[in-house]
Amino acid sequence: MLSSQSAAQLRFSLVCLKLQPALASSYPTTAPATTRRFTSSSTYHLRPTISTATIPHPQPTRQPIRHASTTTSPTTSPTSQVPSPSRSQPTHPSPPTTSEPHPLTWNSYLTLRRTRRHYNLIASLTSSLLTTGAGASYISALSLDSLALFGLDPIMVMGLAVVGSGGVGWLLGPFVGERVFGWRYRRIRGEMGEKEQDLYRRIKKHRVDPSGGSSANPVPDYYGEKIGSVQGYRNWMKDQRAFNKKRQNFL
Repeated sequence: MLSSQSAAQLRFSLVCLKLQPALASSYPTTAPATTRRFTSSSTYHLRPTISTATIPHPQPTRQPIRHASTTTSPTTSPTSQVPSPSRSQPTHPSPPTTSEPHPLTWNSYLTLRRTRRHYNLIASLTSSLLTTGAGASYISALSLDSLALFGLDPIMVMGLAVVGSGGVGWLLGPFVGERVFGWRYRRIRGEMGEKEQDLYRRIKKHRVDPSGGSSANPVPDYYGEKIGSVQGYRNWMKDQRAFNKKRQNFL
């Protein structure tokens, strides 16, 4: 026989089991459910639990698809924004441009003509100094008796020999100057030759007759050596006409 206390607990448990379906149907589904938790001392506590039927679940945000070319960090350095040379458009090398030489103008030719005279003058001075020094050193090594030629004084012969050696060097100077000038401007040597022939042909055609010159009417630049530009050539032509006009007035 069970005790009266045990029988009372058993009846209470049976009643709770019969009433549990009715209690569950009477409450709405949205109400928070309670769970029963028994302890060892036959006491229980109610723990409220929130039903997930009425709470909307947060939708997962769609992350943008990152490609391989995009950077992962929002702050990029200026160097990372510069496209790499390998991904840039291929640059085709431009064809080499053949720069044609400019034709030699009259002003350029006349300037070079004056420069050539300077080359010749410098070469003549240099060569005359060298030959004079070489001649003086050679003659000074000779005895005075060997310098007595044609009955002249040896000192006079020595002086004439030194002057002669300097004159030979002066005459050799233009040949050296022409070679140096030709090597310096070897690319336009052909054009300079054509211009020179044309200029000499014009000078020969328009220059005056030197037989009519006098102290009152001198011949104006017979060889055209003072022509240094196109304006200088025009002045030379004016001088030739003025000489002919003055000559006709005197006649």
